[in-house]
Amino acid sequence: MTTEKFNMLIRVPTTLVGPVFELITHQGEGEVLEVRPAQLPVKRRFHRRNNGQIPTDRTAMRGIDLILDVMSGGHDWPHDRLKQAFVEAGKAPNSMSPCLSKRLADGSIVKVRQGVYRIAPARP
Repeated sequence: MTTEKFNMLIRVPTTLVGPVFELITHQGEGEVLEVRPAQLPVKRRFHRRNNGQIPTDRTAMRGIDLILDVMSGGHDWPHDRLKQAFVEAGKAPNSMSPCLSKRLADGSIVKVRQGVYRIAPARP
C-alpha cells in the first residue's frame, strides 16, 4: 500500500529546526528536501480603511490604494518619494503615475505645487 505524500513549506525559529527535522524524518517516513534561512518579512502597515485593525501587506495592495496608504501620514509627498514607495512595495515604478492621476481626478489627493502632493482635506 502506497501512502500519499505532501510537500510542506514551513517557517520555524532556529530553536525548532532540529526537533522538526527529527519529527519529519522519524522512522524514515518523511524526508527533508531543503533547509534555508527565511527571507526578511515583508513590511506590514495598517491600512486606514480598516481603522488600523488588520495589517495590510503593501505588496498585495492595488496601486491606487497604495497611494493613500503611503500618504496617510498627512505631510507633503514629492513625486520621487511616491515612486520609491511603489518600488519598495514591489510595484513597477512607472505604475505610480497612472495611480496618482486617478487619485487626483477623484479628489482624494491634491497637488500642492509642481511634483508635490498631499491627501485632500476632509470635505464637510
